[in-house]
Amino acid sequence: MRYRVFAIAVALAASWAIASSATAQQGSSTQQGTRDPASNPDQELGRRLVMRPENLPLPKSDPVAASRSLLIPYAGQAPRLMEGFTATAFMIGLEHPRRLLVLPNNDVIVAEQKAGYLTLLRDEDGDGRADYIQRYADDFKAPYGLSYRDGFVLVADQDGIACRT
Repeated sequence: MRYRVFAIAVALAASWAIASSATAQQGSSTQQGTRDPASNPDQELGRRLVMRPENLPLPKSDPVAASRSLLIPYAGQAPRLMEGFTATAFMIGLEHPRRLLVLPNNDVIVAEQKAGYLTLLRDEDGDGRADYIQRYADDFKAPYGLSYRDGFVLVADQDGIACRT
């Protein structure tokens, strides 16, 4: 058993030596201008870094980086369209609408994420605007995904998946 373990260790060491020499040859031919990360004095092994509170910047002294959405209030803006096409706002004034689902009967369900409910919108007279507006389901934490299957609306909420007929 000892000889087998010793033979495996020798084989592993030999394969490591061959692989490292091949990598070194490859690196010298293709990466002439790159430095070895181990040669960076800030990254040397065993170097101890000491962070003291007095050496740190004050909290919130630098500008805070954020990736927030730009909110532009609706004031009648419309997208530019090709000649002969028109666009109208189906519904305005919803609270943080995130997803919408068009049902087979052309009703529209909108997930209002911050409010935590679904709103049902219906165009009854065919003018392209929602005439019928009703809260469809509520008590969600943050509804997001919507799907329709076999007469049921499936809602992906932050707390799980809910089903409504």
